[in-house]
Amino acid sequence: MMNVTVNGVSFDLATRADVNEHCIVKTLTLPGYPWGAVLDGKRRDTLYRAAGYDVNKIDFAVPVDWQRSPNVMERLTNLDRPAWTYEDGSMCGSPIWDSEMYARLRDRIVAELRGYAG
Repeated sequence: MMNVTVNGVSFDLATRADVNEHCIVKTLTLPGYPWGAVLDGKRRDTLYRAAGYDVNKIDFAVPVDWQRSPNVMERLTNLDRPAWTYEDGSMCGSPIWDSEMYARLRDRIVAELRGYAG
């Protein structure tokens, strides 16, 4: 397996054969590459940090009343988890979703791989 480091967080890169051989449960698909970034054993705050978020300004508990809106309930049903960010400097903060974090993380890992090749 190869390895790549993004924002101080190291990720193993596994082929489908590696995933089967090592019983890897969760990987992040990297478009245009034969590997996936192994997410097993990575805490949620670590993934957010790797994606470039300031985890000191993110709260992984979100307002209960906000969770009750229909569009939020739908996303929760589809296993997308929210966090609450204060990175924009607002006093009340705003939601950020794991799906957004994974997209940003994917972009950062691919950019790092392109940097290796270039």
